[in-house]
Amino acid sequence: QSGEYQRAVPLLVIAAAAYPDNFSVLYRLACAYDSLGDHAQAVAHFERALVLRPKAIKVVRALAYALEQLGERERALACFKRADELEDDEAS
Repeated sequence: QSGEYQRAVPLLVIAAAAYPDNFSVLYRLACAYDSLGDHAQAVAHFERALVLRPKAIKVVRALAYALEQLGERERALACFKRADELEDDEAS
């Protein structure tokens, strides 16, 4: 949360190995990778987090942005659409 992503990644990697089903650890690790520009690792960890919470709008949207950075526009658009659908479902 302090923005020290370079320092956070090694600790989060250890935490993710110890707690592979911890949504928060996976999400924070993905965000750290994304902030460092390692979008491929970010995508992998956002996807792992989504296995645990498939309706987590913030993760779906973050995944979309990371995919966009990788040039995977079709997958990114599908994620943006999914995030919008989840928001609509939540609002109704």
